[in-house]
Amino acid sequence: MEINMKLNRKQAQQLIEAVKIYNWVVNSCREKRNRDTDSFCSFIYSNLQKGPFREWILQEEDGTCFLKDKQEHRILSRYINAYDTDVFWTVLAMKLGERDFAAKNPSAYLAMNRKELILSMDREIREYEEEFSRNGILNLFLLKEKENTVNEIFPFADIEKNYLN
Repeated sequence: MEINMKLNRKQAQQLIEAVKIYNWVVNSCREKRNRDTDSFCSFIYSNLQKGPFREWILQEEDGTCFLKDKQEHRILSRYINAYDTDVFWTVLAMKLGERDFAAKNPSAYLAMNRKELILSMDREIREYEEEFSRNGILNLFLLKEKENTVNEIFPFADIEKNYLN
């Protein structure tokens, strides 16, 4: 299939940014990079290298194209860092809210499906969201009293470990 597109400067820049974000989403959490994604991104960059953004793109001897560090950093800081920050606080509030709900309501926690659980632990999650919004991690401390503390406070810690894996 052949596709020809005429892009203005703004559209070309948006395509570069979209391709970088796509590549980051696919490869950022992998131990081994997805070669198909890298190849696709290289193909897009090689075609954009012929236009006004050639100074943004580095071509290696084998023909593989990448974004230069400066442009990659600009895109990462503009979009991905904000996303990471938001997701970090959201996931942290959800995990702590779930832990607290499970400690207060162990039988209900085990009986609920995921949707019911999220609705039921809303109060705990909101408390953490409000705290983190006001103070970040200033009031967040880890307490280590004894080895079994986690299982006593959050009796479903093994479920959490399996969920993460």
